[in-house]
Amino acid sequence: MLVAANLVTLYVLYLAVAISPDGSWDVRQSADNVQLLSAVSGVLAVAVAVLTAFILAARWLRSRWWLTAPAVILLCSAVRWLFPS
Repeated sequence: MLVAANLVTLYVLYLAVAISPDGSWDVRQSADNVQLLSAVSGVLAVAVAVLTAFILAARWLRSRWWLTAPAVILLCSAVRWLFPS
């Protein structure tokens, strides 16, 4: 379940990174779309981190390395949100 949740979050982040303007007329709209997708991937990363913390607290997993993926995705989402163009 955590792998699937991280993959969905990573896909949304990929969409935020892959968006590019079609031309000079599309720069503002594509920047808005990048910021929206970056925010969505950030929220998803936080949700996955909370789910991971719950699973770790229930001791279903022993390794805290599971928190690395949502943390990296959240960091990349924040950087992409700050620099949309």
